[in-house]
Amino acid sequence: MKKIFVMFAMSALALTSCLQEENPVVDNNGENDAFEPSGELVEKVFTVGEIKSKTYIDGTVEEGSGDIVLKWCADDAISVWDGVANRKFTMVGEPDGASATFKGYVDAAATEFYAFYPYTETLAHKVASDKHVFSFPKSNIQYANPEGGLADGAAFACAKVEDNVIDFASNSCMLKFSLAEGMEVKSITIKGNETDDILAGTTNFTYDGTRFSPGFEQSVEKFTELTLCNQDGSNLKTGTDYYL
Repeated sequence: MKKIFVMFAMSALALTSCLQEENPVVDNNGENDAFEPSGELVEKVFTVGEIKSKTYIDGTVEEGSGDIVLKWCADDAISVWDGVANRKFTMVGEPDGASATFKGYVDAAATEFYAFYPYTETLAHKVASDKHVFSFPKSNIQYANPEGGLADGAAFACAKVEDNVIDFASNSCMLKFSLAEGMEVKSITIKGNETDDILAGTTNFTYDGTRFSPGFEQSVEKFTELTLCNQDGSNLKTGTDYYL
């Protein structure tokens, strides 16, 4: 079976999150100086309501908006940083179009929360130059959604939680493509035009009190290629839209 290689120039990841907040004070251990961790956990429920939050692209365009509608998937989970640790929040019930509700547990004394999609066990936090820096890996192998659309867990989004509401902003550039009938293709690989066009590796999101800025961690392995394939090794579907 053949592979298709798509060559293109990739610019820096698009930045979007514009959150009007003062820069919180955090020490080098990642704990918010405004509270002493209690060691006890309490339940929190956060709602996501932005229509362009992430994740499944349903192929329709909202009338008059010109935007593709992105929808949540039933098995989605998010990471929430509560100033102490990375907490997993899982979906409550079924997603309602572009809206979804997530439930998890945080330190009882925590007052500030940062949310990230997709959930990852390896979310890390540090403080650099008085700014929050959140890091997690972006794999150079992405597994396709069996029905087409966005690769599972491929769209990064982040937000500072306000009044238990998460207004996620996407921090991804996407390439859309489809395969013609009769094509037998197991994987699609995209490459940067230059050696410094980094497409995968540990990704940093730096929050300066106003917005998140993405970038790749320079001290760890980086990748100049990104591959989409099915997890079971079967052919990608023809006649459907994929997003990388």
